[in-house]
Amino acid sequence: MTLLELRLSGEVDEEQFLAKKESLIKEKTRLTELLKDSDNRVDDWLIRAENAFNFAKTAKERFETGDDAVKREILGALGTNWLLKDGEVQVTVEEPLKHIGNCAKIVRTFQETGETRLELEKNATHRRETNGSAYECLKILRD
Repeated sequence: MTLLELRLSGEVDEEQFLAKKESLIKEKTRLTELLKDSDNRVDDWLIRAENAFNFAKTAKERFETGDDAVKREILGALGTNWLLKDGEVQVTVEEPLKHIGNCAKIVRTFQETGETRLELEKNATHRRETNGSAYECLKILRD
């Protein structure tokens, strides 16, 4: 029986009915906010992923043909903590670009070797040790 049916049949008095109704409305509001928050996080993730892929797709050409401002923008988007040490540039690459780079290496290897299938270890610890990049690439593609 629903709360309304219980009230109409007299099994629940008005005070109990109103208290339970208020409790249910609060719970509905809480759950609605949770869903809205989840939707917003998914939308934000999709926008970030799309931006990262678009950046990865066009960065090389834009860097080669762009002026200093474009090059600075691209280098800033690639990562942080730029350091020139012993003639070698070191940078902390932004997280989404790390994954895209790993996937790109795997795809390139597949194209060069003619491989058509990627097998991963079943044991999660061993899988990460032996197929780390491949695992991350497949995880991204699956998700």
